[in-house]
Amino acid sequence: MEKMCTKGIHEYNRRKRSPGLRFWLAGICIVCFMLLSILGACTQMDGFVPGPGKKPVTDGQSYTVRFAPLRIEEGTATRAAQIVASGRLRLLVYPAGASITTDQPAGQKLYDVTDGQMTVVSGDSDLELSAGNYHFYALMPGESVLPVLGVTPVAFTHGQDIHASMTKVSVSEGAVVTLTPLAHKASRLEFVIEKAADATYQALGQPSQMVLYSQPHGPVAFKLDDTGGNFRTVAGLDTLRFDAFAPQSAPETGYRQDRVVLPRPVGDFNIAIDTQIDLGDGKGMTNCTVKGQIENRMFDPGKYYHFRIRVRDLREGGDIMLVVTDWNRLGWDGSMGGSGQEILAGQWTGITYGDDMGV
Repeated sequence: MEKMCTKGIHEYNRRKRSPGLRFWLAGICIVCFMLLSILGACTQMDGFVPGPGKKPVTDGQSYTVRFAPLRIEEGTATRAAQIVASGRLRLLVYPAGASITTDQPAGQKLYDVTDGQMTVVSGDSDLELSAGNYHFYALMPGESVLPVLGVTPVAFTHGQDIHASMTKVSVSEGAVVTLTPLAHKASRLEFVIEKAADATYQALGQPSQMVLYSQPHGPVAFKLDDTGGNFRTVAGLDTLRFDAFAPQSAPETGYRQDRVVLPRPVGDFNIAIDTQIDLGDGKGMTNCTVKGQIENRMFDPGKYYHFRIRVRDLREGGDIMLVVTDWNRLGWDGSMGGSGQEILAGQWTGITYGDDMGV
């Protein structure tokens, strides 16, 4: 009986180590190995190093910002932005989503610009930023445009222009930033005064001065915005005086004056020109003031307003015609090139002798 039991136990153990059991144990080992491999791979992901020539983008990693040639919108005949020849540019950098009225810029640099190429001023280092999204505010002339919390001091008046733009930028390794072309933020005026073809007098003399009434009061501040920025002008009662009218190339085309001014909101304004008229009565040139009103007119930033004043009749005055163009485009036919559409902007109210018009 004892021998039979011993034999049965050995038989049981022999069957227990059958090939099916071995396959079952091997499967468990394979599954365990796969689990260990997955855990190891997950652990290695935290220290993953990209392929050759690549750097991981991580918080705190800074990149030197490079720039394409700087351009400015001048409104030339080709309508293409022109390379900025020279100047000094101030660049303010804010993280996307930051407030320009409460937050400090993440970076601020001055650049000398020559033929569009931007070079950090002597003694300073290149702009370096962490990877991410930013708003770049470009301002010229950089020496005088000094915003604090998005607004400059009250320092700008008629005759001064600021060029500005804002660019949304994504900074990454090797990226070259193309700034939005700068835009003129002042307005530009041209006045040509001429004798009308059907004039009832003999000759019109060279004006000694012209006065525009009800113009914005300066100086004003400059405030950053989505276009780069704009002058903070409001309607006012200032007067602008234009001196030194120059004769046109042909005497019959009259006399010309050109000036940069602050933008103005829409509204009427009066105009007066001190000049001389020969009535044809044998007395020669007589001093007089030609008066008129320009109606419902604004001066937009970056626009060029070409006014042509045709003095026709000593009692009824004449027409004030207007062509509006981009900053560097000529406005009138003939010797002045010709572009835009001529509109009637106002009327002369008459001519007086030896007095002033008032507001």
